[in-house]
Amino acid sequence: MILRQIRIRPIVFLAIVAVILDILLVRVFFSDAVNVEDGSVLTIEASVKSMEVKTVAGEEVLAVTVEDISDVDLEAKSVLCYFPIETKLKIGQRIRARGSVALFQHATNPGQFDYADYNFHKGVSFAMFECRLLAVGNHYSGLRQGLYEIRLRGEGILVKYLSSEDAAIMKAMLFGNKGEIDSETKELFTKNGIAHILAISGLHISFLAMSLYKLLRKFGIKLRISAIISEIFIILYGVMVGFPISAFRAIFMFSLFLASRTIKRSYDMLTAMSLSLIILIISYPPRLFDTGLIMSFLAVLGVGFFGDSYLRNIWKVPDFLQSIFISVWILLCTLPVMAVSYYEVPIYSLALNLLVIPLMSLLLTCGVILVICPISSVVTARIIGLILYSYKGACAYLENSGIGRINIGAPDTAQVVVYYFLLVLAVWWPLIHIRFNVIGSLRRNIVTGMIVVLALFLFCVRPCRGLDVYMLDVGQGDCMVIRNDNKNVYIIDGGSSSVKKVGEYRIIPCLKWMGVNEIEAVFITHPDSDHMNGLIELLTKQRKEALTVKRVYIFAGAMGAEEYDELSMLCRNSNVELLGIGRGDVLADGELKFGVLSPGTGGHVNTIGMRSLGTNLDTTSNNASLVMYIKYKDFDMLTTGDVEDEGEKDILRSGILDEYISNDKSSDNKCIDVLKVAHHGSSGSSSLSFLREIKPEVSLISVGARNQYGHPHEETLERLEAVGGEILRTDELGCIKFTITPSGEMKKEGYRCSVGL
Repeated sequence: MILRQIRIRPIVFLAIVAVILDILLVRVFFSDAVNVEDGSVLTIEASVKSMEVKTVAGEEVLAVTVEDISDVDLEAKSVLCYFPIETKLKIGQRIRARGSVALFQHATNPGQFDYADYNFHKGVSFAMFECRLLAVGNHYSGLRQGLYEIRLRGEGILVKYLSSEDAAIMKAMLFGNKGEIDSETKELFTKNGIAHILAISGLHISFLAMSLYKLLRKFGIKLRISAIISEIFIILYGVMVGFPISAFRAIFMFSLFLASRTIKRSYDMLTAMSLSLIILIISYPPRLFDTGLIMSFLAVLGVGFFGDSYLRNIWKVPDFLQSIFISVWILLCTLPVMAVSYYEVPIYSLALNLLVIPLMSLLLTCGVILVICPISSVVTARIIGLILYSYKGACAYLENSGIGRINIGAPDTAQVVVYYFLLVLAVWWPLIHIRFNVIGSLRRNIVTGMIVVLALFLFCVRPCRGLDVYMLDVGQGDCMVIRNDNKNVYIIDGGSSSVKKVGEYRIIPCLKWMGVNEIEAVFITHPDSDHMNGLIELLTKQRKEALTVKRVYIFAGAMGAEEYDELSMLCRNSNVELLGIGRGDVLADGELKFGVLSPGTGGHVNTIGMRSLGTNLDTTSNNASLVMYIKYKDFDMLTTGDVEDEGEKDILRSGILDEYISNDKSSDNKCIDVLKVAHHGSSGSSSLSFLREIKPEVSLISVGARNQYGHPHEETLERLEAVGGEILRTDELGCIKFTITPSGEMKKEGYRCSVGL
């Protein structure tokens, strides 16, 4: 059956070969590295490819993408240049510009958005800020500039008659300008599975082109002339919006459809899709890894192969249910991409799309009428506002309800391969049986449904064996995430003084990547912002991100301190337990144990509720940091917050360290497997006497690259080297992960490394 499908569709076979070769070879022959330094001042000569207005740091700028760069040593395909908003340029002009280079940064944590890869797949090598023109050519593309000015006039009409938020959404839908949509709206649509309406896709192209084609036919214009006019219109529209990938695919396929109608030949959706994919890959091979391209083509595959096979051959779906079945197969086909890209699935997105998609035709119709005929603004603007209000209202309600969305985590490659294999089997298996009439239709349908359910089950399973410890790269701050073999998750600190919105952009994405829906406990060692501000974000966004925090622990002596006022309020409002702990307290979860070494009164106690330190130190100071001994089987680790020399002496005087370590280590040669070095490697912490007492095999330093404090200090590094062991730093390795296998073997790796450490 497979060979027969390939034999009658040779272009599909060529597309499969092209994809395989691209996957195998693109990383060998293409690199995102450019021979220019971050922050350097650069002068380039290039041609203007596209322009749009964007808001950067609260200021409107003109974002200009340039190509055909004359400096061959630069090896850049295209560059994004930010000019002052008043800059006057035309599409196709040759310009010479000077600006400050900003290289796109790779992700340093699992789950973190990778700006470098995102732009590399789109062919943008780097950005230049604070650009100024040095020279401008006289020649430009009259056609492209004329279309650009038409687009600007259309966008101006939208701004005039719609609210700023609605105008930004309609600009994205009609003209492909997504630069003005605020991040909250974009996130709202993305999280609820309807972000596709913001991209110019097959839905938009088919509506615009087919509407024109049918209108011309109704006026009695001949088929061939109607097809030619529609074709010219849709190609010019593609040029105007810059031919984004989804639009190119849709326009190309629509062109082949019109051509087939004109020459009276059959049209095959899969062949048209495959030919457009081959063209895109040949023009720029790294584009294959673009998420938008993958989603676009998988959606067509869900319609053209899986959905069509079910509608016509397997379940004989009634007409009124066909849209539901097609939507189901689109969701099934794109599920792995959603999991790999967003790590979550809004289960209700299917039902939401059944509301959204039927209204899209009316929304686009009103948008086109408003742009072409502003005199209709009273009616059309009102309808647009009501539809977008219903979209945003439905999304906000579902998001705030916290139901119907789960974090499934990132699947591994084997799971994706098995998932798609079973989906294909679910379609081809019944087709074979229909051909040979082996079993009845009812049994065939039951088995087919069971195969789909099996595919979903195997895809969503996230086995967890042993213990995983992640020291996240949060810049100048601390955050450690621990998951045990019971799949319970614990967080120790979470904040940064150098990364903005560290919770939203680094901590929460990592949790979602792991497939976390519930956090057993959060430990905050002390209330400095570089240990807590990301956790404040997490508590604020619990419902929105489908993450539930069960309890938060702080030093009992600091309960009621004003530094924890915001934390206390958030815990009360979200029904999260806020508990105090002190020296001697032990929390156990199976073989995973957390023992509190400090702060305390200087002696071993067994009760929660300590209110003072052994000295007269402030209960929220660095020396009042929670110091914890973590044990799992034969693995042990010490986390120290920002404790300084005096706090370390208090731990040694108390004798509690001996009580924990001597149970498993030789008292003559005490050794901790892993030490989280205190205070980012400050010279005031990690005294030699303390280090000699614990002798860490591995020392972890959480520190921001090129931080203003000079962390880690040379004195601290020298002391760590003096007691031996390995020193690992987040500014060099990114996120550092430890895996303790069920047999007790410890494996470690850095996110920036291709192999283990």
